Amino acid sequence: MKAKKLGILGIAGALVLGYAGVSKAGVELKAGENSKVDLGVWTQVNYTYKAKRENSGDSENVISVKDMRVTLDGELTKNVQFYGDIVSEDGNGFTLEEGGINIVINPYAEVRIGKVVVPFTRQQLVSSYYSIVPSGFLYDVQNIYNNDALMKSGDGVGPASIIEPENAGAILHGEFADGIVRYSIGLFNQETREDKTNNGFGIVGRIEITPVTFGFKPAPQNEINGWEKDTYFGKEGNILTFGVGVYRTTLIDQNAELWRVGGVTIYAPDDLVLTGWTGDVFGEFKVPGSPVIINVAGSYIYLKNSHYYLDNNPKKGDTNIYTVQLQGLYDQAVGFGKPAIFFMYQGAKADYVNSGKSDATYSRFGVGINYYIKGDALKATLGLDNVKYDDAAEAYLNSAQKKDSITDIYAQIQLQF
Repeated sequence: MKAKKLGILGIAGALVLGYAGVSKAGVELKAGENSKVDLGVWTQVNYTYKAKRENSGDSENVISVKDMRVTLDGELTKNVQFYGDIVSEDGNGFTLEEGGINIVINPYAEVRIGKVVVPFTRQQLVSSYYSIVPSGFLYDVQNIYNNDALMKSGDGVGPASIIEPENAGAILHGEFADGIVRYSIGLFNQETREDKTNNGFGIVGRIEITPVTFGFKPAPQNEINGWEKDTYFGKEGNILTFGVGVYRTTLIDQNAELWRVGGVTIYAPDDLVLTGWTGDVFGEFKVPGSPVIINVAGSYIYLKNSHYYLDNNPKKGDTNIYTVQLQGLYDQAVGFGKPAIFFMYQGAKADYVNSGKSDATYSRFGVGINYYIKGDALKATLGLDNVKYDDAAEAYLNSAQKKDSITDIYAQIQLQF
């Protein structure tokens, strides 16, 4: 719910936060008949009990400002919109996470240009502020899938990081039949490992379809920056959307340095060209005759040639990731908010060899309670994550005297103004 406009170049006033948690809260400034900008300050304060990671280590109690950002979006005209997020994570300075211009040609064709979320899988398109599970995607506490010493995917990181990038690019997107079909097609910078040059473009494509013939509705139109949400609090009726995506980019150039082992440098024998496919589903349903709203989301991601790993010689490896996520919201006030129970199961497998075992395998079980005071605009969470590593990942951790099964407990509160 936007603040009431008071006049040209005037501060429109603080946002009155509705329960649905409209995203760009804060203060609205208006200049001219059709020009405006919404400014907001968002933050997430987190406490985590971190179980010990090493056999000889200790557990930790950590309080952190997990995320702090200044947000803005607005429009110069009805056809030219803009957005930006300036973010500090764990107090490590501020950076531009996203920012750009969205040109509205018509409902069927808009162009988003700037530093954008690459719209491959739904996991990328849901901000942590709109996620049911605040600990995030692929909670890899032992850093197996992002360990440069184990797996190389370019730019000094492993296969976990390549499915959630923000990058400079241009995205053509739009919708047909009031959102029954939505699409995104884009090009983005392809920065390879060897010399950090952009020697081509990565490509991405995504389409979402809602089966309205069975009585379902599409989710509301994406925000200017392309974000989606894990829940709409039952305000949009019964939603069911299926999405598919494709993603292709070069991660490592041929002859790029991979490892130095025993004084010998090992080079990439060929370009590492990633091709990714994904399928996902999102639904929100009201339980008939009950104040309960059910959210369900699931995804499967296959990344072909996601990394190099050593098996005597460097080999190209693939990564598989799958997720199931559920939440039940009691849509009546209990105290001064509305409680919800959530559950997540996630699994991952990446090609890897260690101590005679194959595949770095991961499974995660998460459960917790969300307490929505003003929707996503003011939300508290209590939850836990158990992460278990198996096969070659377990063998690596055991040889390094590290734990292969870890349970963390966390509490978090977030504010969007």
